Amino acid sequence: MATSHRMVWKQGTRDAAPVAATHASGAVTASAAEELLRREVLDDTVETRHAWDSRRRALAARIPSLDSTAVGRILYPTSGASRSSVAYRRRVGDIIGLPKGRAYVYPAFQFDEFDLIPVVRQVNKALHAEADPWGTLSWWTTTSTTFEQSPLELLERGELTSAAAAKILTSEYPNVDLTAAFG
Repeated sequence: MATSHRMVWKQGTRDAAPVAATHASGAVTASAAEELLRREVLDDTVETRHAWDSRRRALAARIPSLDSTAVGRILYPTSGASRSSVAYRRRVGDIIGLPKGRAYVYPAFQFDEFDLIPVVRQVNKALHAEADPWGTLSWWTTTSTTFEQSPLELLERGELTSAAAAKILTSEYPNVDLTAAFG
């Protein structure tokens, strides 16, 4: 007895490629189902990545940033510290470093003219900026339900204390551990 198959076409694709073969009874074969799932996941992953990249570019464009040399001059004015010293501060989560090509840029709000702002360091540590710099930057720029303005707005007006930052963090992330960052 001959087995007939029909092709299932994914709607909305540019090339309208077949994504799975089905048995004449309508059942999707195991290998066809795996291929269908793989392609749908891949399409969703690519779309999601493009959407995230677009959001990240828009966010980065709104925030003034410094290169590692400028950050080094702020953090280590007398020692002439190298970019590796700045990279260390990024790797331990003290500062947000956003990848840009083969280098990093650092949102300028983290620093005053002499140093890293202490409450910024505390928040960056609590949010693990070393692992999720974009998520951490998003926290800074997103309106807080607690204060009805973003933490960055509070910081720029000099109103973001450690206590206020901790209150925002615990209201929005009840499971965040503040002990290491806020000691």
